[in-house]
Amino acid sequence: PVARRVAEGINFDITNFHLPLLTLALQILAAVLMPVAVAAFPILAGARLTIREAISDANAANTVQRGFIDWLLVHVKEMPQLLKISIRNTFRRKGRLALTFAALSLAGAMFIAIAGIRQSLHQAVGEITAALGYDVGIDFAQPYPADQLERLALRVPGVEQVESWGIVDARHVYQDDRLSSSFTLLAVPPTTDMARPSITTGGWLSPNESGMLFVNADTRARIPDMVAGTNVRLRIGGDERTWTVAGVGSRELVAVGYIDYADFERITHLDGYANRLVVRTADSSFDFQNTVEQDLLKQYNDGGMQIINSATTAKRKQAPGHLDVVIGLLMSMTIIIAVVGGLGLAITMGLNVMERTREIGILRSLGATGGVVRRTVIGEGLVIGLISWAIGTVLSIPLGIWLGNSLGMSLLARPLDYIFSVAALLIWLALVILIAVVASLIPAHHAAQLTIRDTLAYAG
Repeated sequence: PVARRVAEGINFDITNFHLPLLTLALQILAAVLMPVAVAAFPILAGARLTIREAISDANAANTVQRGFIDWLLVHVKEMPQLLKISIRNTFRRKGRLALTFAALSLAGAMFIAIAGIRQSLHQAVGEITAALGYDVGIDFAQPYPADQLERLALRVPGVEQVESWGIVDARHVYQDDRLSSSFTLLAVPPTTDMARPSITTGGWLSPNESGMLFVNADTRARIPDMVAGTNVRLRIGGDERTWTVAGVGSRELVAVGYIDYADFERITHLDGYANRLVVRTADSSFDFQNTVEQDLLKQYNDGGMQIINSATTAKRKQAPGHLDVVIGLLMSMTIIIAVVGGLGLAITMGLNVMERTREIGILRSLGATGGVVRRTVIGEGLVIGLISWAIGTVLSIPLGIWLGNSLGMSLLARPLDYIFSVAALLIWLALVILIAVVASLIPAHHAAQLTIRDTLAYAG
């Protein structure tokens, strides 16, 4: 059921479901080996203890080893004593603490990074839709008379404006005659308002100049020679000629260049023909654009025209919604890791309270109330949670960049510009505080219930 729902979310059907043997084997190995590997360290440490060390309790938890944290706390005069005790107790069992930090820090890093990836995906799609001044685009299998395409389109209710474009594949020819990978060239009227890429360097196409080329940043990243003001050689079909780069725009997810429609006619020798039509509709809503698209397709199919692709701007804007399924799967992994980290913190706090039973007795003998002991234990849990939050925040940046590169290349054929999510940072701060407090409540309550007699009778 889970696989079927995920498949529906990313728009494909599962025809043959089977569990890969390699996946099953890895799960079995992880289930068997991971507990053994984690338990091996304390078991080996205990096995190395001599009889004298075990009897004298030389390595017991009550033995305090001075370190940098203790030195730092001694020299910080303004910090409340209760907070100092919580911080000092936190770092007594560094091995156990490292395991707790690992789970909570990894959960935090994944939570912040995944939230940033989601924002990055939405921004990437927003970049391409922002450059589109039209609502419906249709690509034809071959060029047709432009006036015929426009006349048929204007018959469809809801169509306000139409424009005929050309679309061809081009390759950059390097100085050693090597060819680059192909990219798309859109032939548009220079005065069009249906193509409005944002300009970063140079300028847009001029209606008074031929042989001008405008490229987006994706094309520029693929072909570094394309700098505003430089001349480049392009091979378009069987035609090869020099073009002047008029300007460079922002990213649009795919490598695209723009040329004057008049140049397209000269190259293809198809005056008055077009193989792409763009339409602006009276309403930009999803349902309205979809209705107009279907009416246009019917109009052209009835006219015997072959269509290879069509899309609406509203559909492009909804593209990140399909990717939210992938984000949801990654976030579910984060929740599982956070739960494991919370359980680990609860166990750590319980063991810490048990090992410091005598110290709690000393505090009680000095007049510490149950509330003071409870706040000390909860404060220790909060210190662990806040430190793991800080570590997770730092780790989220390289993790987010790596995920952005991996997901971007697999889903969009280009790395994502990673956006650090401040909202996710604050949400995870609230969550980690909640996890730390909840994980510390039972150990704190147990510590607060200890009496002086209980601590003196403790034989640990």
